[in-house]
Amino acid sequence: MQKLKSTQRTNLIHKQLDMVRRLENQNYIFATSPKDATKIAKNLDGSAFERCVKRAELIDSDGHLKNALNRNEFLMKIARRGYYIAYFLLGYLAVFGLLGTQIVSFFYVFLSILGLHTLTLFWWVLRLKKPKSYSWLSFIFDKLRPQKPLDKTAFDIYQEEFFQKDGGKWQIGKLIHQVWLSGLFGNLLALLGLFLFKSYAFIWESTLLSNEHFAEALSLLSIIPSFLGLNVPTTAELLNNQATPASLAILMMASVVLYGILPRYIAYLYCAVKAKGSFRIDKNLFYYENLLRQYSQTIIDKDDYIPSRPNPAKAVIDTKTKLVATLERPAIHQKWYQAGAGTDAKDVGVIDSKDDIRQAVILANTLNAQIYLGIDTHTLPDRGVLRKFDTLVQGGKHGLVVEFFGDGQHLGAWHEALVARGVAEVHQH
Repeated sequence: MQKLKSTQRTNLIHKQLDMVRRLENQNYIFATSPKDATKIAKNLDGSAFERCVKRAELIDSDGHLKNALNRNEFLMKIARRGYYIAYFLLGYLAVFGLLGTQIVSFFYVFLSILGLHTLTLFWWVLRLKKPKSYSWLSFIFDKLRPQKPLDKTAFDIYQEEFFQKDGGKWQIGKLIHQVWLSGLFGNLLALLGLFLFKSYAFIWESTLLSNEHFAEALSLLSIIPSFLGLNVPTTAELLNNQATPASLAILMMASVVLYGILPRYIAYLYCAVKAKGSFRIDKNLFYYENLLRQYSQTIIDKDDYIPSRPNPAKAVIDTKTKLVATLERPAIHQKWYQAGAGTDAKDVGVIDSKDDIRQAVILANTLNAQIYLGIDTHTLPDRGVLRKFDTLVQGGKHGLVVEFFGDGQHLGAWHEALVARGVAEVHQH
């Protein structure tokens, strides 16, 4: 129980962290400014991740974010439980319809309860290896999405948790199997109630099959219940029409448990093991990398710290065609590059993803162009950013030059990166 509570708390912490990130990107106004919270958290004890958590708690000082998460979690729990209750009642009432008369066909009731259930279970097993399409479920989620920014963001996090990239089909499998289990338990309870308080006579008449066929089928169904010591009819009793209604009623309920509930519960457990049960932030995102790097830095006495001032190689401006781009962030001015790149320039805008960078390199080499890269000094040259930068440096056949813009926040670190790679910087005059 203690472990479960700890897992739930960790899950909520990660959701609160990601909710802050998403709302920051939407320019949401928090109770505490993220900039102030970042500064305060730097002076607190703990690991880099613990400081990130404290920062999120400071930003959510009025508790509105956590309340929105709790509210959406509660609503989803209510929706799931309502779904289970609806199927339980449907299964319960369906049996009353099947057993509305005192004389009932054993196999008609048996197939009505377990026929569709068994087919859907086999279909689910056969489809395990194939990619799933859950557009119908996504459509339902889209219709349920709230409109208020806080609730909408919290809802998106829970939806993302449900449709996890690697575990989404297992989460959905859990839901489907739980729904079927609810219906089967409704069937079982209704059977037990009716068999306890009403008298039934079982028949197995058929247009095409004989009594011997039904006796053989019932004998097969009776193997496992008989092995478990249940009072079910024997083959001889079935062939001689000597089976008692009580033994047939027990066989029917045992069949629902053994051939319906048990396989479905195994499928549910399989999905539960395979599914990722909790939401976790992606620490490889630049947002988290930047925060963790800030909180991981060792504090050095300013009297002992002498920053390095490398001198980047002098830029050589030639007459080649330039392919102009900015890394991750747009430039402050639309034509920021004209003084350095000239008029013969192909502007591809902001490049960020691997595909963007790959396409930029291919285009530069096709045009025999030098890459003219703009970098905002607010961008920290961490490992992820430098991987992108190195791809451009190594891929461009006609070289790369850099022009910086911004307030120079990480300019020293960028100068070191340029020197290490022999890349020239362009200075505008």
